[in-house]
Amino acid sequence: MPVSPTNRPTLEDILVLNMRPPSVWFAEVTEPLVDEFARDLNALRRAVSAIREVFHFHERLWWYWHSTDGKRVHDTPNSEEFLKELKSQSNSFRALEAAANATKHHVRAQRKYHRSVVNIFGYPDPEFPHVVATATEAFRTIGDDGPDTLETIRDAMAVYRTYL
Repeated sequence: MPVSPTNRPTLEDILVLNMRPPSVWFAEVTEPLVDEFARDLNALRRAVSAIREVFHFHERLWWYWHSTDGKRVHDTPNSEEFLKELKSQSNSFRALEAAANATKHHVRAQRKYHRSVVNIFGYPDPEFPHVVATATEAFRTIGDDGPDTLETIRDAMAVYRTYL
């Protein structure tokens, strides 16, 4: 459920919390996580960290800019609408959304009791036809026969750089 406008943090709230500007966070956290993954493609934990960080960076951009420079985030009313804008620019965001959800939401099928059965969480995006049900399906490629994980991350980061 979306946060009502009266409960959303204001710019003053963010500044009090010392929220780093997106460009600083990107340089201090996002890029190093991706670099670590690129140096060790065999580490699932690095893939998971990079996927989650890069996908959720859109929220940091939106929260930081919406009240002071809304045009930077297309005057979208919330981070979900901003994500739609990003998806219109690159399918990498569709792939990363599927991968990010698969790395954190593991729900057993209610009708089946086998320990390895996992339901796909959320709503599949018809524009991203690859099924991603578990973190290991976002390790080297995002889903079976899906796009290369590192290339997808780097493509999304290139889009983000236009907002920094």
